Amino acid sequence: MSSKKDVQKVLQQITLLQNRNKTLEKQKTKKMKKMLQNVINRYKILDDTIKAQLGGNKKQTTTKQKKKRKKVIKKNKEKKKLKKKKK
Repeated sequence: MSSKKDVQKVLQQITLLQNRNKTLEKQKTKKMKKMLQNVINRYKILDDTIKAQLGGNKKQTTTKQKKKRKKVIKKNKEKKKLKKKKK
């Protein structure tokens, strides 16, 4: 009987250690991802500044920024039309 309990305790400890190991690995991968993203962002900024200094393409606008700009332009056109109609 005691051997059965001992085996169960050992199995519980093994599962606890495995779970702990998994969480540590996840934390390490998250840290590595953050570090890599920081390095990538740093090089993007350097690349953009070099392009700007050389007179090349500056930072490219994202599709989200383009959509936002289109909305603003559209609203401004509508406002102009309303002003013309009021006159």
